[in-house]
Parts: sequence; structure tokens; C-alpha cells
Amino acid sequence: MLQFLPLFVYFGSQRFLTPELIGDALPKPLVGWLPMLLGLLCFVVTSKLQKAQASKATAAIVGTDAPDMEISFRGEERAVMLRALIAESKKPTIVDFYQNF
Repeated sequence: MLQFLPLFVYFGSQRFLTPELIGDALPKPLVGWLPMLLGLLCFVVTSKLQKAQASKATAAIVGTDAPDMEISFRGEERAVMLRALIAESKKPTIVDFYQNF
């Protein structure tokens, strides 16, 4: 919902910041650009907030154990649990999930 806030600010300010409502408080050329400037400012602020939230969420899961799941390899009939595979190799393991539609 935060990503739509700049659009709401832009269209809301375009609707309510008219020369008739503002009067002579601001120069008329600035009134035309004000919705765009407010929308841009709101976009920059919400982008920084979203980056901070994403960083916080990522930091919460880094270093935790992966959930145990059954992995089957293409061409092999055996299936192995992820924790067993990690214990067997004793090396860092990266599991890359790829879906080809």
C-alpha cells in the first residue's frame, strides 16, 4: 500500500492545490508544478522507508537454519532431506529454486 502513496499525493494535490483554493499564497507557475514536486518528494521518502523495511526483514532471517525439506534430484530415484544433505557434504550448501514456465 505504501507504493501507491505517491500517486494519492499527486492526484490529491492536483485536485486540491488549485489557484482558486490557494489564492495568491504561491506564484501561479509554481502551483502547476506543485503536485508533481509533492508526488516526487513522497516517492523518495516512501522508497527509503521500503528499503529500510526490506533490510530489516532480510536481517531477521540471515543466519537462521533453512527449513527441512525433501529434495529429489533429476535423473536419480532417491530423495534426501536437506539437513541430511548438508550433514553429508559438510560444506556450505546453496539451494537455488528455479521454475521454467
